[in-house]
Amino acid sequence: MRKNMFIGASLGIILLLFVSSCTNLKEDLPTPQNGTVQVHPKGWTNSMSPNFHLNAIEKSGWDLLACRKCHGAQYTGGIVNVSCMKCHVPSDLPTAGTSTGNIHPVGWTDSTSVNFHGKWIGDAGWNMSSCQKCHGKDYAGGITNVACTQCHTKSGGPENCTTCHGGENIAPPKDLSGNMSANSPGVGAHQAHLVEGEISSVISCTECHAVPESFSSAGHIDSARTGALVAFNGTLATTPTGDIVPKPAFNSSTLRCQNTYCHGNFTNGNTTNAPLWNDTSGTQAACGTCHGDITQSDPALRARPKSSANGGTHPQSTACWACHRGVIDKDLNFIDKSKHINGVIDVVHTKDGE
Repeated sequence: MRKNMFIGASLGIILLLFVSSCTNLKEDLPTPQNGTVQVHPKGWTNSMSPNFHLNAIEKSGWDLLACRKCHGAQYTGGIVNVSCMKCHVPSDLPTAGTSTGNIHPVGWTDSTSVNFHGKWIGDAGWNMSSCQKCHGKDYAGGITNVACTQCHTKSGGPENCTTCHGGENIAPPKDLSGNMSANSPGVGAHQAHLVEGEISSVISCTECHAVPESFSSAGHIDSARTGALVAFNGTLATTPTGDIVPKPAFNSSTLRCQNTYCHGNFTNGNTTNAPLWNDTSGTQAACGTCHGDITQSDPALRARPKSSANGGTHPQSTACWACHRGVIDKDLNFIDKSKHINGVIDVVHTKDGE
């Protein structure tokens, strides 16, 4: 009888220890499941969660022994029959310089793949802190000895502005979704403003956007917006001329700018002009659109700001070059685009033809 009681007590102690161990296991093995048993906390596979498995592995000093004990020496399932290789499989990246090997998904560096790392980072809200945990704060290799700067060669590596938007300069194309066409709202007339058009060389990004000082500045990657905020901060958007004070606005539904100094909201200008941001016809910024009469066939009449004949104060003369020397020539070609919509009326008073 005593012997049976001893055996029963011993089995009870063993069972208690077993249950205790399982309890500790659930707490310590920081959401893969095996049947009905779940040993990892909620958020284990969510890179934005404090329970993300990479955080737990980092705290362990990058010791993957605990992972191998359950998932097998090759991480292919082990005693839990859950393979880490469902997500972590050999890829085309350079071999990592650690014993953990190379475990990125296939297509990680292929921009056309569903596993492209840029898409993964985008889904994570453009937060690259997880990248830094393996590749180092400066992305120069870290514990993997694989530098992100092998591909991201511009200043700041993957945090360079053009990584997410822009190309030759920081403005789209491409936009945050990878669109290249000016028909796309994220692309629109960016390059026409900054490089190609008749208002370029005067406009900067800060005219229409609050440009962050750095990649991690507040309101940049931590914003819930799907695109850049249009905020008219520059002098060209708000410069008052005469008795007109511009009140610039952008309608995100119609994609039109309204009441901007740079598009006609000035004395003798076309104050009701509201250009379409993603128009590709080439008519939105034609000479006379912002000042003048675009119904006229004569280019000089098209360009002349409002005179007394149509409610303005500009002289009747169409010899633009005679008064605005150094700005425009006799053929209405710009000599110096930096003097166009710069907030200053550059006038040299002469007689026509002198």
